[in-house]
Amino acid sequence: MIDDRSISSADFAAMVGGSVDELTSEEVGFLDDGGLTYRNLTPEELSDVLAGIERDLEGRDMPVSGPGMHALWERNWAAQLETVIGSDDDTANRKIVPEFIQDRDIVRLDGEFVTTRTLAFELNLANLLSKWLFRRYFSDVDWIGDFGAGSGLNLGFLADLFPGKTLRGFDWSGSAVRIIDHIGEIKQADVRGHLFDFEEPDQSLNLPSRAGVLTWGALEQVGNRFEPFMDWIRTRDPEIVVHVEPIVDWYDENLMVDEIAIRYHEKRGYLKDFWPALQDLEAAGEIEILQARRLRFGSLFHEVYSYIVWRPKSSNRNQRD
Repeated sequence: MIDDRSISSADFAAMVGGSVDELTSEEVGFLDDGGLTYRNLTPEELSDVLAGIERDLEGRDMPVSGPGMHALWERNWAAQLETVIGSDDDTANRKIVPEFIQDRDIVRLDGEFVTTRTLAFELNLANLLSKWLFRRYFSDVDWIGDFGAGSGLNLGFLADLFPGKTLRGFDWSGSAVRIIDHIGEIKQADVRGHLFDFEEPDQSLNLPSRAGVLTWGALEQVGNRFEPFMDWIRTRDPEIVVHVEPIVDWYDENLMVDEIAIRYHEKRGYLKDFWPALQDLEAAGEIEILQARRLRFGSLFHEVYSYIVWRPKSSNRNQRD
């Protein structure tokens, strides 16, 4: 019989590249009391999981990222908007959870497939990661822009963590913008939404001083067409930029679990050549990469929660520093 295991506060800190001291007492208690419990699969279970993955990768049509997804995302966020309208502050963070963050039985963790033993395992781990990242990297900025904000889940967390900051959500979906505006209303916070296209950024839009920028599972949708946004961001000179995105370059094609992720990533047309492009920008003296970390955690098909943190190295920033 395979015993249950859990991610402790020390395990989580090691996973994200931080320390237990950066967690709240509530977070430490949740983790150390078994809030994220799982077990490894039996050989028979693993065989069934791999067979199901192979059927999906070979036989199931999957939507491909890019402009062709706009209509689908608009439908998704319109449905989400109907769910969110009428919510109050006590239920907002729960109702703005997007459907694709499901309560999955099987997730990938530390190079293996495991079965979850506590409810909302992936969502709870993702929420812990988001709050840890936001406290570490956005505490000292005054304005935070979430680009590709979607359901507004991260803006809800940011509003709770930083009630005095200016928060803006940018998305190509009008329904997503309305969700974000609703979050601002129910939380009585300075949260507003704006239409935005990664591939054709609004050149009239500038960022205020002491700005932070976030993308979370959003750039994945542009494939290799990220340069317009990256050029736009660098010329706006934010204090800090945080990406939580699937990074295909960090997989090892010789490992089974990683090889599956590469195939899925390519089938969906997700973010491509992003990490090498950032490295090239750093080598050219354009940016400074502050942290880049693969968490080795994700959904059935790929790792969703790797993160990269950087900032521009501009003349304005050098003067401020």
